Amino acid sequence: MFTKTNLVIFTVLFFSITIQGKSFAEESFPKVNLDKEPRQITATIENYNIAGGEGIAMTALRLERYVRTYITAGPELDWAIVGKRGGYFAGGININFYFLNKESIKIANRIFFGGGGGGAMNLYAGGGMIIKFSGELIKPVTKKLSLRTEFGLIRFVNGRISSKLISGGISYKYYKIKEKNNIIN
Repeated sequence: MFTKTNLVIFTVLFFSITIQGKSFAEESFPKVNLDKEPRQITATIENYNIAGGEGIAMTALRLERYVRTYITAGPELDWAIVGKRGGYFAGGININFYFLNKESIKIANRIFFGGGGGGAMNLYAGGGMIIKFSGELIKPVTKKLSLRTEFGLIRFVNGRISSKLISGGISYKYYKIKEKNNIIN
């Protein structure tokens, strides 16, 4: 049990560790600076025409990371939901350039570069390489939630699809917490 000798040894050790107002725990676990990295996830439904006037409706899911204050980039996946081309799937890289970035309204130019196939699209899609150029009008509803509409062009580079594109969707902004490189002592 606790004897006088054990109590004296414990007291001496305790005060030697906490000398200068710093405990052993504070020395062992330095304080770390954390940073919030903004990101957003966007879901849209887009409509365009393929050869012969056939319409196709696609749903898209984008994960966007802010690489600069006015630029987001990330992967995008699209798949057919309406039309004869069920099973058509596309994926690629999406980049947004915001040239008006206010709290009340945002306007961006978007570029998508990727490829796709399936859903009996081989006749129209050629090799499957896709490029989309569009303009987006984004209306923030809350600090994290935005509604968006998009008008643009889609082109299958070596295929027979070149069409106007119209889209509507919703975005949710979230933050990834990450550690900064510097440590506070």
